[in-house]
Amino acid sequence: MSSAGSTAAGDDESRSLFAPWRMSYMTMLERAGEEAAAGGKKRGSCFLRDYWLNPADDAKNHVIVRTGIPTPTMSESSSESSGGGRGGLIMLNKYPYANGHLLVCLGESRGRLLEYSEAQRAEFWSMVDLAVELVERALNPQGVNVGVNQGNAAGAGVPEHVHAHVVPRWAGDVNFMSACANVRVIPSALEEMAGRMRGVWGEMQAAFPIAIRSESTGAAFDEKDLLPFHGMAEDQSETDRLKVLLASLRRDRKPFYLTSVELEPILRWKLRGQYSRTAKHRATNSEEDIRAITQSAFAIVNSDKEEEARLRLEKLQELGGIGIGVASAILSLVHPSEYVVIDPFGWWAIYREDRSDKGFTISQYLRYRAAAAKIASSLGWTVQEVDHALWSLGMKQMPRKPG
Repeated sequence: MSSAGSTAAGDDESRSLFAPWRMSYMTMLERAGEEAAAGGKKRGSCFLRDYWLNPADDAKNHVIVRTGIPTPTMSESSSESSGGGRGGLIMLNKYPYANGHLLVCLGESRGRLLEYSEAQRAEFWSMVDLAVELVERALNPQGVNVGVNQGNAAGAGVPEHVHAHVVPRWAGDVNFMSACANVRVIPSALEEMAGRMRGVWGEMQAAFPIAIRSESTGAAFDEKDLLPFHGMAEDQSETDRLKVLLASLRRDRKPFYLTSVELEPILRWKLRGQYSRTAKHRATNSEEDIRAITQSAFAIVNSDKEEEARLRLEKLQELGGIGIGVASAILSLVHPSEYVVIDPFGWWAIYREDRSDKGFTISQYLRYRAAAAKIASSLGWTVQEVDHALWSLGMKQMPRKPG
């Protein structure tokens, strides 16, 4: 192999790139491996996990975007809690291959992408999309490399915590995967680059805010109001029980449908004190009706997820006594990562509009679901966690009508 200084014409052997600033990184990884082998570090411990668990150090660690906070109840010693909590980080690589080299990771440590849930993987790739846009806006590169090295054999420097590299590229610069002779990458100061990136991120947030406002008052919704209600739903245990039951039914029953016995606890969960109000209408549903309509609803698949939700809601409301609120509750328990429950309390929490005597349309449901999804993305929560927190906030703050 020729040296990095070789310039012989026609020499087409691969050549070396000297990037001395990365030597300390390799030394750090080597030392970390030795400590882990000697029992000096917890299983799964790495700088990505450490950064996730210490949001107060984000500036020092050159974190540009944080989409959530670590879950305080996760045990530090548990192998399942390697950086536990919803959300993730976009940060500058302290040992970059090029100016503006970003790392993207979820808060939870996993060694393989497929060890994350489907929802987590979707969140991961959405953060990669965001990192690419951030690099393009901040640096205007001619190209961008995006890559994931999974496992030691693939070259992962931190194999216990999957992460993506987002590297801006310019014509004639150092190759991302191989090295070019006579090219030396000199990164700008990390603090300067971090300031530039954060400035662009602030502009992006201003351009694409969570623009959720009350139609009646124009008041903006403040997502910080939800923080005290995270995970505090009073019916959480029953919600979890129903989700487990329905997940088991979906796994074992093909095609999936509901019976009257399985529908009953969902009705009681959603309607509570209003359970008896539509009992007469629900009594008109035969066992065959319930099976046929629920089976048809869950068989609906559409590449346009908004249209899919609309069609499923319409189908479920063909059952007697089932309005959009109950229909949305059925969907949210069967597909908790995709659907929310439309309810006067949740609606009021966002829009400051009392619709307890007006009901909801499917268009309003889709609007509420989109708002919950935006809030979830911003806070690093699931849409169901946001939905439950909105309900709890509305329960506490929505003015009660006299009588």
